[in-house]
Amino acid sequence: QVCEAAFELTAPGVAVLGARADHQPHMRLLCSHGDMVDSLPPVAVALGGNPTVPVQAAAYFGTVEEAQAAARDPKAAAAAYAITVQAHPEYSTPHGLQALEGVLRFLVETDQIPEQVVEDKRGGLASQQPQQDSVTF
Repeated sequence: QVCEAAFELTAPGVAVLGARADHQPHMRLLCSHGDMVDSLPPVAVALGGNPTVPVQAAAYFGTVEEAQAAARDPKAAAAAYAITVQAHPEYSTPHGLQALEGVLRFLVETDQIPEQVVEDKRGGLASQQPQQDSVTF
């Protein structure tokens, strides 16, 4: 499955990941699977999500107290020792889209998905062509 993950950032999410150039607190990334995190451990804070996937991004801390501080004060979220994202930021660059097309070609060539799936998605991928070659966090 190739899809677009659009999600709103939480206050800690904006502090850690930043707002878009138009100052909107949301992100759009490509995804290629249906896996998802539905709950976080006490040492983590959600950075963003949507109604379908409530945890699209998360920050992890060394202690529960640090996570609670980040939830109360978004500036404290900078102390996170790890950040995870459900979707694939690496696909959200021109080189990343080329890599994704390579993965899809491999799946077709090894009879894991029908070629029509790739053709159906190709138009959507082209319309989402990123303008820059990196994703900055």
